[in-house]
Amino acid sequence: MSVSNAASTAAATVNTVANTFTATSANTLYEAAASITGGYTYVVSASISSATAYVDFWNGSTKVLSATTVSGTTTVVINSSVNKVYYSCDTANVVITVTLSGQSPVATSVSGTLDTITTTTNTYSQNGTAFVVVVGGGGGGGAGTPYAAGGGGSGGVASGTLNLTGVSTVTIGAGGAGRTGGVGTASSGGASSIGSIVANGGGGGTGFNGSYGNGGGAGTPGGASGAGGTPTTGNASASPAFQFVATGTTGSGATSGAGGGSGIGTGGSGGGGNATGYGAGGGGNATGGTGGSGTSGVVYILRGLSA
Repeated sequence: MSVSNAASTAAATVNTVANTFTATSANTLYEAAASITGGYTYVVSASISSATAYVDFWNGSTKVLSATTVSGTTTVVINSSVNKVYYSCDTANVVITVTLSGQSPVATSVSGTLDTITTTTNTYSQNGTAFVVVVGGGGGGGAGTPYAAGGGGSGGVASGTLNLTGVSTVTIGAGGAGRTGGVGTASSGGASSIGSIVANGGGGGTGFNGSYGNGGGAGTPGGASGAGGTPTTGNASASPAFQFVATGTTGSGATSGAGGGSGIGTGGSGGGGNATGYGAGGGGNATGGTGGSGTSGVVYILRGLSA
């Protein structure tokens, strides 16, 4: 998986009272110099109100703040000075403006090397700024009789920039086991993490004797709850903030039909189907059968960011 480096520079509009950055391409990570004075309130806005813009503010090797626009704008208090930003937008040709003070620098799209970590390790060693996407483990599917139990929830999906300084511990959350041995709740998935970025696991589905079961809870942030109640298909998690690192979604288990999500992981189908990929929930089962297994999480690390 690679990061687009197609637009090597993103033109910036000169503005004496704002830092202005242009996202020429959608779902592309850009890096730009910035001049923002700490201790003030700033408005971050996107030129297209329906677009969602993501901005991480940095001072050297320290991340100061993250901001995400809602309906085209958000207000943040930036307590420390900022000299660099990483930003992206889900829509092309959007101008992102940080109002109050500063210059309008020239931004460049960034590329890097993608590492995919699927097992827990305390020996991952890299230095410099990285962008990570962290996915928690999916919950297991429940078992019920005679009606279908709930599917397992998907793991959460968290993302952001980190400053790596040598050896880091990367934790990968386990997938939850499906319910066996009669009606009840399946195991939850485990949390995945690197540094301060954590994605919690999805909850296990629950089955009952004589009624439809409940879906497992969604892993936080951005996970999908398992299917439950009247038989239904699984749900998809929120897309990662930056699709160039991890394309697609993961999903929860179904009580009937197909599981949710694709690209990162897909929940198990109804009838106790096992999830596939990463961070997906297992399918619920009926008539005393075994629930499907959830899958373990994953951590994607885009390192060595350079323009």
